Amino acid sequence: MLVLSAAIGLLSASYYCYSGLTDSKSQRFVVTVPGRVSIVAPAIGPVRTYVLGNANLAFPHQNWQVRGNVPTGTTVVLQTLTSFHNTTNPASRRDGRLAVRVSSQSGPATWTVTRATDTTDYLAGDEDAMVQVVSDKTGEAQLGLSVTFLTGIGTDLEEGDYTLTVVGTITSN
Repeated sequence: MLVLSAAIGLLSASYYCYSGLTDSKSQRFVVTVPGRVSIVAPAIGPVRTYVLGNANLAFPHQNWQVRGNVPTGTTVVLQTLTSFHNTTNPASRRDGRLAVRVSSQSGPATWTVTRATDTTDYLAGDEDAMVQVVSDKTGEAQLGLSVTFLTGIGTDLEEGDYTLTVVGTITSN
């Protein structure tokens, strides 16, 4: 009996000895999400045929997709490189007008049009028409761009194709 109680005493002392030793470590897991902004232009540029007259010629509405995950939001600028110009005779030009609106939006951002319309004035040397939309948080939107060929007096419009290029730029705020 004495041997058994000594063995139990040794086992329980050993048990308490190990139970008093503890260790704790931690491992932290981190996911880094880089800031990203993107802009996608429509894949196909529209073509219109002008019928003689003095009416301006509007192109079909074009949807530009913009996204930004920057907490301070983004700024989107859509602007022309030049006024409309004849591809075979660049001296023959016509003005163009841009107009933009927010067609749809998602995410926490509010998208605000800060410059809705602008027109080139090639006779005054103004080849740049620019419209602008700003967001205040992360999100995405579809921007509706309208482009109009301003004909002036159609009877002095030289034959040929007239082109205007719109460049879209998105930057973080």
